[in-house]
Amino acid sequence: MALVQTNKTLLKNEAKFRKNKKLMLEKSRKISKRTVRGATRNIAAAPAEAVHLVGIGVVVAVTGWEIYDACKTMEDLAFLNQQLASADAIETEKVCGLKVHSASELLRKAKDKLSKKDE
Repeated sequence: MALVQTNKTLLKNEAKFRKNKKLMLEKSRKISKRTVRGATRNIAAAPAEAVHLVGIGVVVAVTGWEIYDACKTMEDLAFLNQQLASADAIETEKVCGLKVHSASELLRKAKDKLSKKDE
């Protein structure tokens, strides 16, 4: 009887492992695709960022997108840790709570720095 119970437990654990493995593979694929998109986006945005004034808007937009992607990655990593029953908590708020300055704020700060340099 104990052997039958052990066998049932093993089968149940194997099914749970397969399900978790599938979930983890899906999450790792998402993280991988998101990372590739982010790197490609940064390379594509670099020339526009170099253009005077226009570049500020591009920087703001790309940075906002990067923070959004980083937040999603942190959420996926927290999910993976949870599936692995890890005691290490991933603090998604550290990234998901970040705010990007507006283009006008960045312009103002840049002007302030330039005017302080001239003094």
